[in-house]
Amino acid sequence: MTTAHRTLAAAVVLILVSSTGHAGSPPGKGSPNSDNLKKGNASNSQNNGSPPYDQQLNKQDENPDMLTNLVLVGITLAAARELAISTASVGYKPLPPGIAKNLTRGKPLPPGSASRNLSDQFAAALPKHSGYQWVGAGTDLVLIDLTSRVVADVLVNALR
Repeated sequence: MTTAHRTLAAAVVLILVSSTGHAGSPPGKGSPNSDNLKKGNASNSQNNGSPPYDQQLNKQDENPDMLTNLVLVGITLAAARELAISTASVGYKPLPPGIAKNLTRGKPLPPGSASRNLSDQFAAALPKHSGYQWVGAGTDLVLIDLTSRVVADVLVNALR
């Protein structure tokens, strides 16, 4: 095949490829951004189709029976992190992803979460809540209901 024939063949292939329409990926396949952009829904393009964090919180709050009796931690993440550093209660490994995603307010403490009691000095500096206990789970500081072991609140990465 001569150079002229090769050039002509390459041009024909290029024309055929560029003139055919692109069918796109089947639903649920391909780029996670493509479906969101086609629908004009750019807000979910960064999180692979899961609802934004504030919508997840609202979804949890839809079940008032589960959450009405739970208390809030009463301390900010920054203050808890500062206390953890000052009492040398840091440096733990994070939970495996499957267990970490189930460590949610209003759900029971996941089995296999390897929760541990905190040092006396660190626990004494945290806010007290009757019927609740502070535990560490991986790098997270968790407030749980003592009777039901339901997670009242989580301070993510406070013990990293």
